[in-house]
Amino acid sequence: MIIKGNDKLVILGSTATEPKMYIATMGGYIKQLSEMNKSVIVVGDGFIYGIVNNKEYDVHMLENVLKESKEKKRDKKKDDGKKKKEMPFRINESIKSKEKGKKPEVIKGLSEVTGSFGNKQIIIKANK
Repeated sequence: MIIKGNDKLVILGSTATEPKMYIATMGGYIKQLSEMNKSVIVVGDGFIYGIVNNKEYDVHMLENVLKESKEKKRDKKKDDGKKKKEMPFRINESIKSKEKGKKPEVIKGLSEVTGSFGNKQIIIKANK
Protein backbone atom coordinates (compact mmCIF):
# COMPACT_ATOMS: atom_id res chain seq x y z
CA MET A 1 0.00 0.00 0.00
CA ILE A 2 2.81 2.43 0.86
CA ILE A 3 4.72 1.48 -2.29
CA LYS A 4 1.68 1.71 -4.57
CA GLY A 5 0.26 5.02 -3.28
CA ASN A 6 1.06 8.44 -4.75
CA ASP A 7 2.34 10.01 -1.53
CA LYS A 8 6.05 10.87 -1.45
CA LEU A 9 6.16 10.86 2.36
CA VAL A 10 4.25 8.38 4.50
CA ILE A 11 4.24 8.83 8.28
CA LEU A 12 3.03 5.90 10.36
CA GLY A 13 2.09 5.98 14.02
CA SER A 14 2.88 2.92 16.11
CA THR A 15 2.27 1.73 19.66
CA ALA A 16 5.50 -0.27 19.55
CA THR A 17 8.22 0.74 22.02
CA GLU A 18 11.14 -0.40 19.83
CA PRO A 19 11.77 -0.14 16.07
CA LYS A 20 13.07 -3.72 15.64
CA MET A 21 10.07 -4.88 13.61
CA TYR A 22 10.32 -1.92 11.24
CA ILE A 23 14.08 -2.26 10.79
CA ALA A 24 13.65 -5.94 9.89
CA THR A 25 10.69 -5.33 7.56
CA MET A 26 11.67 -2.16 5.69
CA GLY A 27 14.91 -3.61 4.34
CA GLY A 28 13.02 -5.54 1.69
CA TYR A 29 11.46 -2.35 0.32
CA ILE A 30 14.48 -0.05 0.22
CA LYS A 31 15.15 -0.47 -3.50
CA GLN A 32 11.48 0.16 -4.38
CA LEU A 33 11.34 3.24 -2.17
CA SER A 34 14.44 4.60 -3.89
CA GLU A 35 13.11 3.96 -7.39
CA MET A 36 9.82 5.72 -6.55
CA ASN A 37 11.45 8.61 -4.61
CA LYS A 38 9.42 7.80 -1.49
CA SER A 39 10.08 8.19 2.23
CA VAL A 40 8.55 6.32 5.17
CA ILE A 41 8.83 7.49 8.79
CA VAL A 42 7.49 5.48 11.74
CA VAL A 43 6.85 7.33 14.99
CA GLY A 44 6.50 4.89 17.87
CA ASP A 45 6.31 5.11 21.63
CA GLY A 46 9.53 7.07 22.23
CA PHE A 47 11.31 6.28 18.94
CA ILE A 48 11.47 7.34 15.34
CA TYR A 49 12.60 5.15 12.44
CA GLY A 50 12.58 5.99 8.79
CA ILE A 51 13.86 5.55 5.29
CA VAL A 52 14.14 9.08 3.91
CA ASN A 53 14.67 10.29 0.34
CA ASN A 54 17.62 12.70 0.53
CA LYS A 55 16.57 14.54 -2.63
CA GLU A 56 13.22 15.56 -1.12
CA TYR A 57 13.91 15.92 2.63
CA ASP A 58 16.67 17.05 4.97
CA VAL A 59 17.20 14.19 7.45
CA HIS A 60 19.47 16.35 9.60
CA MET A 61 16.52 18.56 10.62
CA LEU A 62 15.08 15.53 12.47
CA GLU A 63 18.19 15.45 14.63
CA ASN A 64 17.49 18.97 15.95
CA VAL A 65 13.87 18.11 16.76
CA LEU A 66 14.87 14.95 18.64
CA LYS A 67 17.65 16.71 20.59
CA GLU A 68 15.22 19.43 21.65
CA SER A 69 12.68 16.82 22.81
CA LYS A 70 15.26 15.12 25.04
CA GLU A 71 15.97 18.41 26.82
CA LYS A 72 12.37 18.51 28.01
CA LYS A 73 11.38 16.54 31.07
CA ARG A 74 10.55 12.93 30.26
CA ASP A 75 9.49 9.82 32.06
CA LYS A 76 12.57 7.62 32.05
CA LYS A 77 10.83 4.50 33.35
CA LYS A 78 8.54 2.01 31.67
CA ASP A 79 5.28 0.89 33.26
CA ASP A 80 7.10 -2.08 34.82
CA GLY A 81 9.52 0.28 36.65
CA LYS A 82 12.56 -0.52 34.50
CA LYS A 83 14.58 2.26 32.92
CA LYS A 84 13.82 2.94 29.23
CA LYS A 85 16.63 2.40 26.76
CA GLU A 86 17.80 5.55 25.01
CA MET A 87 18.55 5.16 21.33
CA PRO A 88 21.04 7.69 19.96
CA PHE A 89 20.04 9.53 16.80
CA ARG A 90 21.74 7.95 13.82
CA ILE A 91 21.72 8.72 10.13
CA ASN A 92 22.93 5.90 7.91
CA GLU A 93 23.57 7.25 4.42
CA SER A 94 24.93 3.95 3.12
CA ILE A 95 21.99 1.57 3.33
CA LYS A 96 21.68 -1.75 1.57
CA SER A 97 18.66 -3.42 0.03
CA LYS A 98 17.75 -6.65 1.80
CA GLU A 99 15.51 -8.39 -0.72
CA LYS A 100 15.07 -12.13 -0.18
CA GLY A 101 17.13 -14.26 -2.53
CA LYS A 102 19.11 -11.32 -3.89
CA LYS A 103 22.59 -10.03 -3.11
CA PRO A 104 22.43 -6.84 -0.99
CA GLU A 105 23.31 -3.67 -2.89
CA VAL A 106 24.07 -0.17 -1.61
CA ILE A 107 21.21 2.18 -2.44
CA LYS A 108 22.14 5.81 -3.06
CA GLY A 109 19.82 8.72 -2.36
CA LEU A 110 18.18 7.26 0.76
CA SER A 111 19.08 7.55 4.43
CA GLU A 112 17.99 5.37 7.31
CA VAL A 113 17.25 7.34 10.49
CA THR A 114 16.72 6.03 14.02
CA GLY A 115 16.49 7.71 17.39
CA SER A 116 14.68 8.23 20.68
CA PHE A 117 12.69 11.28 21.67
CA GLY A 118 11.25 12.70 24.85
CA ASN A 119 8.03 11.35 26.30
CA LYS A 120 4.77 12.93 25.08
CA GLN A 121 6.72 15.20 22.73
CA ILE A 122 4.97 16.48 19.59
CA ILE A 123 7.14 15.36 16.69
CA ILE A 124 4.67 15.95 13.88
CA LYS A 125 2.30 18.89 13.89
CA ALA A 126 -0.36 19.48 11.24
CA ASN A 127 -0.63 22.93 9.69
CA LYS A 128 -4.13 24.42 9.76
